[in-house]
Amino acid sequence: MSKRHKILISILFALIISVINTPAKAQEQQSFEKFWYKIGYKSVGEAITECEKLFQRGITLPTRLPSVEFTHQFGRCNNSEYNVNDSFEIEYINEHTGTKHYMIRVRPFKYKIPIKQELTKGVYTLKDKSKAILFRIRESSSLDTLTFERNGWQYMLIIDSRGLDKASSKVLVQIANTIE
Repeated sequence: MSKRHKILISILFALIISVINTPAKAQEQQSFEKFWYKIGYKSVGEAITECEKLFQRGITLPTRLPSVEFTHQFGRCNNSEYNVNDSFEIEYINEHTGTKHYMIRVRPFKYKIPIKQELTKGVYTLKDKSKAILFRIRESSSLDTLTFERNGWQYMLIIDSRGLDKASSKVLVQIANTIE
């Protein structure tokens, strides 16, 4: 068999393998997304429209994201029977790593979640002179949360600090400062 034939057979074999693997990868991708849809998530656009109708006012989102790669974003409007747990949330996920995860939670200020003093890791002044509190729910967790109030909303920006190349506080404050 000539060298040319061997190359052609190798190329043909590689093409067959890639065609066979493509449906498996597509199916794996669909099952990842199905999980999120099953637990009530949908597109961010659908979820924000739903929540703006529920709350009868607009929700302003940050214009900046952490500088990590995300493969998916999902939104959810939580509408509970008693209103106190009503909120809007976005999950940004990298399906290939567990360390690239970022969330935004927005709830009406009148139903804000109080932050215990002992959980506070720092207090920061945002560009509009409002205060933002950085906390971690459990010391063993890598999820840092920056909470602040803006336009009648309580915002919580939550990030897995393991996926960052700089301090989570700096990243979260920069993001918070983009909300007008």
